[in-house]
Amino acid sequence: MSHRYAIVKGGVVEGVCLWDGESEWEAPSGSQLIPADGTNAAPGDTYDGTNFVKQVVPERVKTPEELQREADYQSAKDKLIALGLTEAEVRHIL
Repeated sequence: MSHRYAIVKGGVVEGVCLWDGESEWEAPSGSQLIPADGTNAAPGDTYDGTNFVKQVVPERVKTPEELQREADYQSAKDKLIALGLTEAEVRHIL
């Protein structure tokens, strides 16, 4: 039966694999295999010697141009609805 292992190098999960623990296979040089059954370890996460810690991906900040485009879209949508168009008609136009 295969088990899930994290391939960890320098405290960072570089990959996750399934291995039966018996067949001939070695982790890449400089890496260690950490049992990861029952965890959600994934590449990019960190390993502190005991626990896997999820990689925090910062929320993308919209550019001023993107914010202006959204504001322009909402303004156009509001004006068309004020003229009596339905949401479906506005979606079709915009």
